[in-house]
Amino acid sequence: MWTTCRRLLAAWAIIISSPALSAPTERVITAEELRQFNPQSIERIQPQVSTAQPAASSTIRNLALPGSSVTGSAVSRVPLPDIRIKPTQYLALKSTDPARAVECAGTGSGKCTETPVRFLAMTSQGSPLNLSLVLASSGTLRFDSDSQRFIGNVFVQLRDLDAPGQVKKIGTSIRVAVNADVDDIKPTAMVAIDRTNSFSDVTLEASAPRDPTVVVLTPERLAEPQKIRFGVTRPTLRVEVGQDSILGYGLETAPVIIHAEGDAPVGAVTVTSRTGRIGQSSISFDPSTGIATTFIRSRGTGRDTVSASLGPFAPATDSIEYVQPWSWLVAVLLGVGVGVGIRLAMRAKQHPPRTGIGFNIAIGCIGGVITAALYALGVNILPLPLPGGFSEVLAFVVSALGGWVFPRWLEALGPKRTAEGG
Repeated sequence: MWTTCRRLLAAWAIIISSPALSAPTERVITAEELRQFNPQSIERIQPQVSTAQPAASSTIRNLALPGSSVTGSAVSRVPLPDIRIKPTQYLALKSTDPARAVECAGTGSGKCTETPVRFLAMTSQGSPLNLSLVLASSGTLRFDSDSQRFIGNVFVQLRDLDAPGQVKKIGTSIRVAVNADVDDIKPTAMVAIDRTNSFSDVTLEASAPRDPTVVVLTPERLAEPQKIRFGVTRPTLRVEVGQDSILGYGLETAPVIIHAEGDAPVGAVTVTSRTGRIGQSSISFDPSTGIATTFIRSRGTGRDTVSASLGPFAPATDSIEYVQPWSWLVAVLLGVGVGVGIRLAMRAKQHPPRTGIGFNIAIGCIGGVITAALYALGVNILPLPLPGGFSEVLAFVVSALGGWVFPRWLEALGPKRTAEGG
């Protein structure tokens, strides 16, 4: 009985250890298989155990391939023999087929590009794998207010050409280097892929990216890199000048309000003007409202442009017109006339008048114009609280008060004089 059991167990061990039933230890790739990929070049890759070390490779060149070509430097070519690889090895091919758009899920955009890069590998169980390098991206670098950086994503996949809907374990890791002019590449700039049909997500972060930013992806040991261009989507500023037009020659001001897209940004916004004078050129945003405010004073006449700029934001502009101050001038002259008239009427009641008519008219006119001009510039020399801003009525009142009070001030400062000239 025991002898029979031993014989059965020995026979079963021989059967399960038979090469016909054990997993294949290598894959034989024939010239006929290679022809369907139209390769320009072929490299056999042997990845190292350490990811810090480059993979070892052997370039297969100068070989004639029916229906296609494998490039090389020698003049003579020999028929391509069968190529054997182990589960820890793979072939890297550069196909003559053009890149094409393919549908895919898991990247947010749903659009991917299948590159001409092909990999012939196998699973640990010995099943053959024919893979294509598939890339996708977010398309743009967008500003993130939390990190104060522009962020974008690259998605890398090895698509199984024979079973695109299944995830299989590759017998080795196929690595793709990611290079770009950015501050950080997370989680790593060398993506190691060991599964089919599964996307690896790479995050790009930059404080001041170029527009466009070019990301270069290079499969290990393959000389032909793949490139993805990223646009830069900047948050926007909006400038609003409070009035379409104001008086020229510095006689009036207008508020300038800057709005920022999203949360109130960190840092001070710089406000400039082509011809006018900005009250405060560097201002911070109010955290509660998300806006920054200043003012602009006119210079000369004509159209002016107000600009705002801040680091990651797209600059913004608005315009304002500085007009000839005819209405202000008319209001001031009328006010001066009224003020001088009141002063002369009061002088007529003096017995005898302390100052002459000519003195009162000259000083009244000069004082009225000076008072109105200074008030327009923000300086109130009258001993009265007056509202800010501009209006023809206010200009009339200020100049009339100046025309009336200036002769009185000078009269009070000087000695008592006799009447002159009437």
